[in-house]
Amino acid sequence: GGHVFLRPALSILVPTVNTFWVTVQRTEAAERCELRGSYVLKAERDSLVLKDPRTNEILYVWPYRLLRRYGRDKVGL
Repeated sequence: GGHVFLRPALSILVPTVNTFWVTVQRTEAAERCELRGSYVLKAERDSLVLKDPRTNEILYVWPYRLLRRYGRDKVGL
């Protein structure tokens, strides 16, 4: 388990409305996934895609149906 938290990197502009520069926050999950620094996050039709900004290589794909709604998950009882 664990979470990878992404925060917007506002200093760099990306030319499309569904593509964002993000910076990975340091968490155990981010370390396990070997994610650190900035990446490109693209909102596709059915998933979020994380890409290496230097090579444009797809690193991770998260289908929307598997994502939990941030702040809306019921934890505990």
